Amino acid sequence: MITMKEYVFNVHPGYFVQEGVCIQCSSACSNICIGPNSSDCLGSYNDKCASGYYLTSDEFCSICSHNCSNCPFSFDNCTTCEEGYYLNSSNCYPCSENCKYCSSFNTRIECFEYYHLDSNECKQN
Repeated sequence: MITMKEYVFNVHPGYFVQEGVCIQCSSACSNICIGPNSSDCLGSYNDKCASGYYLTSDEFCSICSHNCSNCPFSFDNCTTCEEGYYLNSSNCYPCSENCKYCSSFNTRIECFEYYHLDSNECKQN
């Protein structure tokens, strides 16, 4: 027979046990939590919050600015953007149509699936 302690340690990442039931962690948590709120995330400073969230001084995982995937220390301190966006002065701006990665709106690096880069344009295969 499995004890409650063994059961808790066998819970899938992204879940916690409450009264014998597995409950999903907040989407703000990177992997491990002890409750459903963004203040219940566990981990070290660098891996406590999920991508697109930052750890506040109050130990909460709070969402980054729009289309930002990494914003250490504050909402508006973006250092990495989501696919399809480029970083300019801590803000994320959209790449041109069908562009997966770009360094500016007019400088494409990689296109989305089923498109290829041809003369700095993302063209359908």
